[in-house]
Amino acid sequence: MHKIFGTRIENADYYHRPGAYVIPYRDGKIAVARTPKGDFLLGGGKEPAADCGGAAGDRTVLEDDLTCIRRECLEEVGMTVRVGSRICSAETFCQIPECGYFHPIQVYYEGDLLEKIQQPVEPDHQLVWVDPKEAADSLFVLQQRWAVERYMERLQGRQPHPDCDIVKLDPPDRAAHLFRGWQETLIWSCLQGVMGCVYGDRQETPASAAAVLGDFCFLAGRPSRTFLSHLSKRVRQDYLIMVPADGTWGDVIETQFKESAKKITRYATKKDTRFDRTKLQAMSRTVPEGMELKILDREIFDMARGLSWCRDWVVQFDSYEEFSEKGLGVVLMRGGEPVSGASSYSSYERGIEIEIDTREDCRRQGLARICAAALILQCLDRGLYPSWDAHNEASLALAKQLGYVFDHAYTAYEVDLSGRSGV
Repeated sequence: MHKIFGTRIENADYYHRPGAYVIPYRDGKIAVARTPKGDFLLGGGKEPAADCGGAAGDRTVLEDDLTCIRRECLEEVGMTVRVGSRICSAETFCQIPECGYFHPIQVYYEGDLLEKIQQPVEPDHQLVWVDPKEAADSLFVLQQRWAVERYMERLQGRQPHPDCDIVKLDPPDRAAHLFRGWQETLIWSCLQGVMGCVYGDRQETPASAAAVLGDFCFLAGRPSRTFLSHLSKRVRQDYLIMVPADGTWGDVIETQFKESAKKITRYATKKDTRFDRTKLQAMSRTVPEGMELKILDREIFDMARGLSWCRDWVVQFDSYEEFSEKGLGVVLMRGGEPVSGASSYSSYERGIEIEIDTREDCRRQGLARICAAALILQCLDRGLYPSWDAHNEASLALAKQLGYVFDHAYTAYEVDLSGRSGV
């Protein structure tokens, strides 16, 4: 959302001033900087970014929004800041005594102040927490008042709706528009009706949706605490990895579950990797003496279901018959027992999502790489794509050894639902 205030005067020589601001919200109040001139949102105009190629005084290369906000919060109130999702932007064409024709262009973000680490550089700035309605009147800049109003409308949209419910979508692709562009095979599995399920706030044209498969829950559409509360009661799991579509959903997760939600970073790989078969074949042949590489058959399937360390190879499948139809896996055996393996955590119409597990006493021996290489070859022979989503940097490093290409890092939350906290 963007709004223009004032009217641009043709042929006027405007001083254009891009800036970035944060609106911290806590306990029903927002933080502002109080000055002798009036109240202002925390933030300010962007300075030259010398470390990005701009020379001192060269205003053609400016710092980015996040850098600007962090610097200004330190200068104004001496505090670090967490910057969340973008709220809106605005610009004004006006005249001021200091510089004549003035054109401030400002972007506003959600966020929160963290800790004070220094004394403010600007001693005439005082941090105060005010009621949003008061801020809408006390802020010196009109466009900043408008930004606060837009932010409060957003927060109001997150409040519980008495008519909000949760239903299992049938067919699940009724929520496809909410997940459009999301390159995640577990979501595809749910939308295709292959595995998992999709919940929505209503059957027809849902506004909020969750794709749930195993330990994973992907949240899209309109952020809603009520929807999240209903969802946490509906699912059977005591633990979920919740993946928000954006920072606003992330804020809802943090608000709803508080200390029961641990924020983590995961790593996605591209879904069009072209693998080097010769390299993979060489990797898969380096089986240590005394071990045997086997296809995950019925006997290993039953064995894995009873072993906590490798249950995820098969736990999403109700039976071996379902596994043999939708999934596949390879396992390194030693003395009749599995020690490492790669299998289908889930499957979708044209591929699988890989699950890798190695017994603790056998780790750091290259066994996971052998199994992964063998499974990728099995997938390629069957015309399936072996998708890899890395839980941590070590998993990403292994993926790169196998030929995967890193795509992007993303935020997720490990949520403990054993006590249904925050519900």
